[in-house]
Amino acid sequence: MSLHSQEHQKEFEPSRAPATVKYLLEIHEQMKDSYENFNCGVVADKIARKLIMDDEISAELVCIMNVYEEVRHPVECDELNPLFPPFRTEIKKILPTQYKGKMEPWHSHLVCCAGEYAFDPIIGEPVHISQYTQRLCESSIEMKVQETGDTIRRKFGIDSRDK
Repeated sequence: MSLHSQEHQKEFEPSRAPATVKYLLEIHEQMKDSYENFNCGVVADKIARKLIMDDEISAELVCIMNVYEEVRHPVECDELNPLFPPFRTEIKKILPTQYKGKMEPWHSHLVCCAGEYAFDPIIGEPVHISQYTQRLCESSIEMKVQETGDTIRRKFGIDSRDK
């Protein structure tokens, strides 16, 4: 699930990121009842930048993960066109538990991770990746890397020798 070496993962603890944890709490208060004024990609970028720049966490420990669930439904195979797969793929919609009944479900959600922790202001505190989607939407959903630390570092113009 994570790109980082086991050794680096064990070295990282959320207590090393006080500015980011404070930011999570501040944003959490703003989005308790509604996420409509927020964009998860923008929020994940801000958190990644805070981890790297403010808390001086190595970019190699930071990534942005995409939470989405693909469901494959079998279909009749078309003998005339065997190039099409014998299934139809659907993206199962997700919605954080606290927003149920308040807004429409999402196709996916982006979250910034560092080491083995997800930093999502929806939850308001760092959560171990193994427990993150269960806490987010009461479902175990696979998370896929959307952006590596190197990509994030280049996006923000951070020299690898600096961080």
